[in-house]
Amino acid sequence: MTKPTIKLMPTGVPNLDAVLGGGFPIYSLNILAGAPGTGKTILVQQILFNTIENQPHKRALYLSTLSEPTLKVVRYMQHFQFFDAQVFGEQVIYSDIGSFLIEQPMPRLADHIVGLVNQHQAEVIVIDSFKAIADLTEKSGDFRRFCYELSVRLASARCTTFLVSESDPSQINYSAEFALADGIIYLSTHEEAGEQRRWLQVHKLRGLAPYMEPFPFVITNVGVRILSPTLTLRQKSVSWSVPAGRMVMGIPGLDQLLRGGIPYGRSIILSGVAGTGKTTFGLQFLMAGVDRGEKGLLFSFEETPSHLSQMAAGFGWDLERLIQQEMLRIVFVTQTNIRVEEHLDQIAQEIASFQPQRFVVDSISVLFYKVNNRAIQREKTFQLATLMQQIGGVGIFISGIPAHETGHLSSFGVEETIVDGMIVLSKELVGRRRDRYLEVFKMRASDHVCGSHRMAITENGIEILYSASQISPPSTTESLKFIEDAP
Repeated sequence: MTKPTIKLMPTGVPNLDAVLGGGFPIYSLNILAGAPGTGKTILVQQILFNTIENQPHKRALYLSTLSEPTLKVVRYMQHFQFFDAQVFGEQVIYSDIGSFLIEQPMPRLADHIVGLVNQHQAEVIVIDSFKAIADLTEKSGDFRRFCYELSVRLASARCTTFLVSESDPSQINYSAEFALADGIIYLSTHEEAGEQRRWLQVHKLRGLAPYMEPFPFVITNVGVRILSPTLTLRQKSVSWSVPAGRMVMGIPGLDQLLRGGIPYGRSIILSGVAGTGKTTFGLQFLMAGVDRGEKGLLFSFEETPSHLSQMAAGFGWDLERLIQQEMLRIVFVTQTNIRVEEHLDQIAQEIASFQPQRFVVDSISVLFYKVNNRAIQREKTFQLATLMQQIGGVGIFISGIPAHETGHLSSFGVEETIVDGMIVLSKELVGRRRDRYLEVFKMRASDHVCGSHRMAITENGIEILYSASQISPPSTTESLKFIEDAP
């Protein structure tokens, strides 16, 4: 016997339906709560317009009470892309019930609201603000009866309801409307990683299994967007496809140290103090991929595209030509504009759209420089690493080591435990000359040559300096494994 399923109303808000488990159940009563200025009205308006988009038979009703006049709501909403002047007044109907609320007794208010729903044949209704009704009700018992009657009658009218409420989290536990609601979405603002962020959290959604943790979101001219790195990982986690074999790094001498390259789906920390060649390494890795028909994506939080092009030209690499050929994409973000959650989301979106095989972040030291919490540093590094596993590519995450902390392996001391491999670049003053070194410090579940090796930056890029006789051959078992992994 087939079990009945709950029919859902998608919101069309980027990534919100993934958080909810597909959308809101139709005919449900939902509360969007939060302090003033958290984005409640924008979110509910976006849901209204998205719901009736390309559906000329649908009607939505927006009722304002005693919070923000309808005229002001319309004035501000029309600047968002979701606002459609062609359906305003015809399919999305605005009505002010503030005067009725003041002049008429509470029992008549439910009749008036249901009458408007029937008059306009609305399938979706918003009451903003619902808290204003509670504030004008003298007896809590009267308000509870009103909430119950309204929820039953609107569901009977086959209408999906959204109540907007200026509430703090403590009110969720004792206010009547929250007890009766089918869904509770709470919006808030607080600081994380040195940034003031907006957050959305599902506290309740009957009949569904939503994600219950807080999700960051932004408000742009498009409207609300739930930032999605975590959602992207979860939605794709069942369909990972990592190619067999190894990716050739293309840096002379390095693939010999790596016994043929780096296994696909791996993420690598490339660390070192200033001047050891980290950015050059990243560019050379991308150029080697282009030579093999592999697309490369570079997120630069330090060097501008023009500076990178000049640097690359010194080695004979034409970045602008490769960008025009759509074999290379460079995304530059200035340090002053970094917003960790937003740019992790942007990285996920760029990877999804460009689908590179090689990916470089230069550098995670700058990307995460506002993050002081080690647990958050680990979480964000893990998100980047898992993106590489999903697309089956190889990611190089550059990490700068402060000059006075040469005993450290990375900027924050947690990255090396998350990623699959670690390559450390260093330099040493020998007489009046500084020699450069490269060490494959870690390569999870993959044989590699240990120890530091001299390297040089030549007119062709980085080269590892050693004789072939210095590289010990792998054991028989390791040789067989290498042959199996080799492309």
